[in-house]
Amino acid sequence: MNDNNHALNISELKIIQQYPNSEMLMNICKSFEEQYISLTVTFMGKSISICNCNAVGDILENVFYPLIKEKLDDFEEGPKQASLLIIMD
Repeated sequence: MNDNNHALNISELKIIQQYPNSEMLMNICKSFEEQYISLTVTFMGKSISICNCNAVGDILENVFYPLIKEKLDDFEEGPKQASLLIIMD
């Protein structure tokens, strides 16, 4: 993966810099680099890879948030994406 694939854009960097523990947050995130992640489901005896980018993003949020929260008590979870919201009339 090249640097452009995971580089922060300017607005994301400004938000992170405003966070009081930004240096610690960046160090935690850097510790995730080059770690292997495999997302699969076993259903009816078959192993199925999860490739849908929305599903993968949602799952990774569930993986990374508790790891960060464990080290940064004031780290808050962001709002859920619209794809996760169930709207009932």
